[in-house]
Amino acid sequence: MPGFGDSDDSPFADMAGFVGLLAKSIDQLPTSDGSVDLVGFSFGGLAAAHLAWGDADVTVTPAGIPDIIHVSRPNAGAQCADGRTRVCVVPAAGHWGQYEAGQSVNELLLQLWQDTENSLAGAGRGA
Repeated sequence: MPGFGDSDDSPFADMAGFVGLLAKSIDQLPTSDGSVDLVGFSFGGLAAAHLAWGDADVTVTPAGIPDIIHVSRPNAGAQCADGRTRVCVVPAAGHWGQYEAGQSVNELLLQLWQDTENSLAGAGRGA
């Protein structure tokens, strides 16, 4: 996702246009099952939330996220049930979690990546 000033400006100035462009870009990624992992901070997190849930209100406690997913994406219930959707809270981190708790965020992202690699390898799709 764009961020940290390393990207060109979006041709769209509204969230719907930007998320549509992001969705088209993601659709071009070569995946074995059509799923992708999104991680975003600040604007990237907001864009990822709009991509996943549309205009649903995503301002909730972590415990309420499965309810939002079920209401806004009815077919996503299977992803929650089979463990493909995870919510992680980084203690002592706020809006700028990657700065406020960088080591914890990096360890969490590394663990998520390793878990994904292990599950793909176990399914015969990994490297």
